[in-house]
Amino acid sequence: MPLQFLGEEAASEYLKDRGIEVAPGTLAKYRCVGGGPAFRKFGRKPLYEPPALDDWVDKRLSEPKRSSSDHEGACGRRREATGGEAA
Repeated sequence: MPLQFLGEEAASEYLKDRGIEVAPGTLAKYRCVGGGPAFRKFGRKPLYEPPALDDWVDKRLSEPKRSSSDHEGACGRRREATGGEAA
């Protein structure tokens, strides 16, 4: 199967079609500071492969939860084991 490459806008749309909204500008920021999906460059143009986008999303998603109290508070912050205060 031939490789498929997506530009920044198309990569953003690919993620959005899967329920993950990441703006093209956010992808650009991640390329500079790190933490984003793997990419390649063709000249100056960044290109993303769909499997790399899927891997990035999989690594960032939590395990399924039945309650917001499973390991994290409702706001996504860990609670202290003794005092119950948000960290």
